[in-house]
Amino acid sequence: MNNRRGYTIIELVIVMLIVGILSVGAMVAINSSMRSIQLNSAADKIASDLRYAQSLAASYYQWYGVNFTVGSGASLQQEAVAEWFHIPILESPAYAAKVDTPVMSPPGGTYTTDQSVSISCATFGSTIRYTTDGTNPTTSSPVYSSPISVAGDGIDMTIKAKAWRSGYSSSNIRTEYYSIRYPTTTTTTTTTTTTTTTTTTTTTTTTTTTTTTTTTTMSTTTTTTTATTTTTTPGTNQYYIYSISGTAEAIAEDPASRGRQMVISLGTVFSGVTITSVNIAGGSKVVFSPAGIPYNDKNGTALTTEGIITLSNGSATKTVRITPNTGRIYIQ
Repeated sequence: MNNRRGYTIIELVIVMLIVGILSVGAMVAINSSMRSIQLNSAADKIASDLRYAQSLAASYYQWYGVNFTVGSGASLQQEAVAEWFHIPILESPAYAAKVDTPVMSPPGGTYTTDQSVSISCATFGSTIRYTTDGTNPTTSSPVYSSPISVAGDGIDMTIKAKAWRSGYSSSNIRTEYYSIRYPTTTTTTTTTTTTTTTTTTTTTTTTTTTTTTTTTTMSTTTTTTTATTTTTTPGTNQYYIYSISGTAEAIAEDPASRGRQMVISLGTVFSGVTITSVNIAGGSKVVFSPAGIPYNDKNGTALTTEGIITLSNGSATKTVRITPNTGRIYIQ
């Protein structure tokens, strides 16, 4: 009778494959759940910010708006999935440590001045590679060695970075979106003329002659007034809250961070979430009157159909809706 101890190589490989398949299935379920959480959180954030703009309009008796731009490209969440689908037990080394995800400074966003973006990685000895054309970094992408310049009015740049180190599994991809929008300055000159008249009369009297002399002095005063108006267009996959005074727009200050403007880069705050479409009376912005009624523009018309902002994360979608007349905001 043959009493066998242990397992054959084939049996071990089969067990390993089963464990790997189960791991992949678990990762798929986890990824789907994370996408749903990020998508729901992003929809809640947009709905909350729309209500905030509406409340500002009523509180300050001033028009407030929210302007959106759609996004494109792969998401952080989608890029990370490929990293999760490794089967560690079949890799060499078997349980390799993972390189930390690179970090960019300053973070993505809309800026009114040129920026110099630095990239760092907490894993000692790692090599960072990056792209600026929206594609994912590979081992043939440029090696990061000095800050990346994001310069020029109207520039939109997507920077992606990934890090490698021998004996480690590569990092997840870090993606940041940058937009440069210079302020627009308008100078108005007003000239005011003031006229001062001085009359001097000299009268000389003789027996038959009277002479009268009149002198008039003119003085001119010129006053110059300069008015500055800043106009900002949101970058890709962003939105911002702004106030309207006359024809001038000013981005609202973030109440949670003094001195910081309320410009939200959705993909940076909520990994993988993209604004796929905006339809607010055929445009991309909504403006609330002091009464809280939604318009397509301060000088436009009140909404007659629902305004819809559509978000996506992978195959999942959510919409944030603005009802006409009442301005009720809800998620569907």
